[in-house]
Amino acid sequence: MRSTTATAPSSAAPSKGIATSVLSNPIQIAVALIVENAGWGAGAAAPIARRVFDYWLLNQYPSEADLAAIQQGKAAAPIGKPRVASEVAWPAANTPSVASTSP
Repeated sequence: MRSTTATAPSSAAPSKGIATSVLSNPIQIAVALIVENAGWGAGAAAPIARRVFDYWLLNQYPSEADLAAIQQGKAAAPIGKPRVASEVAWPAANTPSVASTSP
């Protein structure tokens, strides 16, 4: 995986990250993230990008403890045993998502 992160000096600045992963068959996956009010890219955007690659490439969904730590900005490496992504139920269509409940 190749990645780069960028940030402004303020801790309230958005965390930015771009990461790519090249597979052997030559499919390439790229993820670009902006995490609002998160500060340093390596501390906020990179862990989220890692979980996206784990989901996409390895069929892994973060554990509950890992998701909680990511939301608090306290998870660089995955925490706990990841779940099989294809076995995780998605919220119902009428359930508000995290993005829709943010101010």
